Amino acid sequence: MSELRQRNRYRPDIAYLALLLLITAIAYWPVSLHIFSLKNDALNYFLPVRRLVSESFHNGQLSLWTPYLNLGYPLHGDMQSGAWNSIVQLFSLFGPYTLYTLQLETLLYVFLSGTGMYYLLKHFNVHPLANIMASVAFMLCGFNSDSCQFLNWISSASFLPYVFLFYYRCLEERSIKQGIYTAVALYFLFNCAYPADFIITAYLMIAMLIRRIILDWRKPIQWKNLLLTHGAMMLLFLVLSLPAIFSFYQSLLLTERGTGASYEDVMSNPLHPALLSSYLTPLAVWKMPGVEITDPLERNSYIGLLAFILMLTAFFYRKLPAPASFCKGAMLVFLLFSLGEMGGLRIVAYYVLPLMDSFRHPANAKLFTLFFGCVLAGLLFHQLITSGVDKRFKRGWAVCLLLLVLLFAVAILSGPTLLSASGWAAAKGSLSDRIKQLLESLSAGDLILLNILLQVPFLILLFRFIRQRQFGYATTVGILNCIVFTMLFQPFTVVKNTRAAVVQQRINEIKKDGYPVPDLRYTLAQNGEGNEQYMHEIGVRNMYSKQIGRSDYRVSPSNLLVQNQFWFNEPLRQRLLQHPLLYSPAFIFPIADTATQARDSTGLIAFIDDIKAPLRIDTSIQGTIQIKDFAPQSIHFETNAIGDNWGVIMINRHPRWELYRYGQRVKLLDANVAFMAFEIPPGPQEYELTYYQTDLQIAWWISTVVLFLFIAFVILTRLRKASAPALENNDPAS
Repeated sequence: MSELRQRNRYRPDIAYLALLLLITAIAYWPVSLHIFSLKNDALNYFLPVRRLVSESFHNGQLSLWTPYLNLGYPLHGDMQSGAWNSIVQLFSLFGPYTLYTLQLETLLYVFLSGTGMYYLLKHFNVHPLANIMASVAFMLCGFNSDSCQFLNWISSASFLPYVFLFYYRCLEERSIKQGIYTAVALYFLFNCAYPADFIITAYLMIAMLIRRIILDWRKPIQWKNLLLTHGAMMLLFLVLSLPAIFSFYQSLLLTERGTGASYEDVMSNPLHPALLSSYLTPLAVWKMPGVEITDPLERNSYIGLLAFILMLTAFFYRKLPAPASFCKGAMLVFLLFSLGEMGGLRIVAYYVLPLMDSFRHPANAKLFTLFFGCVLAGLLFHQLITSGVDKRFKRGWAVCLLLLVLLFAVAILSGPTLLSASGWAAAKGSLSDRIKQLLESLSAGDLILLNILLQVPFLILLFRFIRQRQFGYATTVGILNCIVFTMLFQPFTVVKNTRAAVVQQRINEIKKDGYPVPDLRYTLAQNGEGNEQYMHEIGVRNMYSKQIGRSDYRVSPSNLLVQNQFWFNEPLRQRLLQHPLLYSPAFIFPIADTATQARDSTGLIAFIDDIKAPLRIDTSIQGTIQIKDFAPQSIHFETNAIGDNWGVIMINRHPRWELYRYGQRVKLLDANVAFMAFEIPPGPQEYELTYYQTDLQIAWWISTVVLFLFIAFVILTRLRKASAPALENNDPAS
């Protein structure tokens, strides 16, 4: 009966999930109520790109190419665009993205990180109070509140717990079923999350596999079963990820990211060791001196006061529920990795491990440190609840107090201005203005002191409740502590002081639905005028207005190499931006003449690779070019020339572009460094420029059908278990 009660305490999953959802909404109330807007990269990149992706998908097309980004860009080859993100595609069924959609997607990732941790700890049969505490700690951790501007980063936090859970079970049970669940979790991590986190997770899984083999080395290892399980897992992952793999494999070779990263780039943005103080005093990281090597959006490691004390104390316990020992080792490894050169491991990984030379931001690895720290906190809290508090816990508590005293001493020695009235006396204006000026004038020492003052009441309450074994109250205090500091940190990293309705209204004023036919009377430079007019409000204008131009702001995280060659050739760029999207040149030059002719010639010009000597086209035979129908992946146009002529398409070339004249394939030539040209015969002609996508469509349909079959399998399994008299197991998918 005791085991039955132990399992029954987890029956109302819906209640725990509803609590996590409520906590998410409360902690991120400026976002959940759409009072304030997300900012920076969320508006400059993710929202306009998500809108382009969702508009295509909502209109029944895969989002593969957009002409509105840097004169043409393969969205399907950008790992961060969301073109293959199933969650983005699901949201797109209801219409093109708005700011409100983006903010809901952001909250969904935060919520999923909590539910993933919940189901992981549930598998280890952790007490509900310990579970909900650790789940909230991870859900509201500093990584999420730091990185809300980067949707692919926080989606890494969403799916990491599921990958760890299912693969851990896969190794425990040698079960093909768990291998299937692992494959689906990996699929979401690969298609939705930051690519670096997928690579790191793959190495984490290898470490888990090696650990399991070592633990079982005295037992007869069932290699056939192990290979079969992993084979099924890899096969399903490849099938589900097929369209993304096709896209990324081709596009990486054509973009900056495909060339790898230098040692200096890879080591950029490590976690400065001084920022480890954010485990206790996160509010000070913005003003802390000497930590400029770490990006401001990667400085916060807060997981809540209670979770930190428990995580710290766990290292004083030799025996904890599985997999505590693995979590301790993994936590230390990723902590060293996140420090970059100072930790040493990032250097070794760069030179030794495949793909570890392809991404930057060592500080991003703190996600894994916080993840394993929260698991440790949950496991120890479970032991305290079920076995009682002993002197080892007091050691951890003493270490925490010592750290707070040291931080307090650092704050005092730094000469805080908070202790004098000079800051308040110097402030002017209304009460709110004076408060704002005072806050801006605070030093790192001031913020540490304020942070400690905020922590003291929580510290006293936690000590009292845990000593008296009132773990329910301790859990409540721990959750409130996480909520308070998440709220306090949002103005720095999550939202800006602009109402969401104001930002969306600005977008509505300039956006154009559908795909308007470009007016060839205007040049690319004219189309690009005012592109950065609302840069700080909504990003680049033409991604909403659907005018094909170019902005100095690059927008995409990985530009096409040919576009870079064009853009960094300033004389050529300035000259060719005076041309329309589609034109017939009066002068044609060999590509080697770009340096001189870009400055000296007048009229419409073109530089075509196959031309060996300059050509002058008689204007009397040029004729006309007119676009009849336009879409991002298909352009239908007509020409009517008196004699043989040439046409130039000022859209970045890509191997998937194909040109047809009356259904017959026409050769596309490289022109103007980054673009395309074609020959025009005399008389009226009809052309269609199309972006080849048959292979991607087939791959997407296969992936989608298999994903729906998996969902149907999960639903049927749940229904079967619900109707069976047997006890439920701990499987979140069952």
